[in-house]
Amino acid sequence: MLIRLNNYRDAADDTLNIVDEGGDGEMKIAQAVAEYLASRQASREIVASTARIYREGFDAFVKFFGDVALSSITRDDIERWLASMRAADSTLRLRLATVRGLFKWAVLHGGIQRDPTVGLRGPKKPRRVPRTIGQEATDRIIGGAVDVRERLMLMLMLEEGLRAMECANLEVGDIDLEGRVMLVHGKGGHTRSLPLTDRLLSTLRDYMEVRGWSSGHLLRSYHRSWANPSDGLSAAWIVKLMSRAVKREVRESGHALRHTFARRMIERGAPIMVVRDALGHASIATTQIYTGFAEVAEMRGYMNRAA
Repeated sequence: MLIRLNNYRDAADDTLNIVDEGGDGEMKIAQAVAEYLASRQASREIVASTARIYREGFDAFVKFFGDVALSSITRDDIERWLASMRAADSTLRLRLATVRGLFKWAVLHGGIQRDPTVGLRGPKKPRRVPRTIGQEATDRIIGGAVDVRERLMLMLMLEEGLRAMECANLEVGDIDLEGRVMLVHGKGGHTRSLPLTDRLLSTLRDYMEVRGWSSGHLLRSYHRSWANPSDGLSAAWIVKLMSRAVKREVRESGHALRHTFARRMIERGAPIMVVRDALGHASIATTQIYTGFAEVAEMRGYMNRAA
């Protein structure tokens, strides 16, 4: 069977449509994987580099089962597959999450009737407080930006908590300078509105004077190339640029700026639900990794009190 995604979106529900061209009613693993990754990239849920990581997990999945019908895979089969791998718990969690996304997508689009991963849990993830960057170091990082574009990217992550993909997706039309608000296009096609901080607003105005006020991607590439036909910086390049900027001062990744944003909100007393909305998390469980910051802040308050 050949599963093909239509090259249009349904006007009624704005979802991708699957057409069964073979008519045998069986969705095979390899074809399902190809269509699944294509659909997630088309909806800008993942970038090419993320798709390559997912494909590694799917390669292991197909190698273990062969290119059988997706509907023939049971929960016991998946547990057997996970048990067969000699890998770290983090790898097993990633592999399970990868195939879970595939089955959920296949059920949603009518390729299979049931999801065998429902209720299936991988190795428990240890609770760790994410690594963040101190105030003095972030000040040095911002101050050491090579130009106003790099400073703006750093501040989008540090002051607004954006992901690299969200920075890449930003367009001039998403910015309301008068209303001091920004529309962010996040994972899964979800959007959220964020207020512009004073520092970001000032940097944004400086950048726009250099960039120009024409429409299009906010963060432009300095060089036209086939990789950037729209002149917009890709998420992969933003990740590299931000990591490079951060590592001039501390041994952390660019993503630590987003963690630092969350820590600062928590320490200022923001409720966990507000932090979740600011970060664009689909589940409060994802945001709860930051609750350790609130506990530390509370302890600090007690420990600093005079006896």
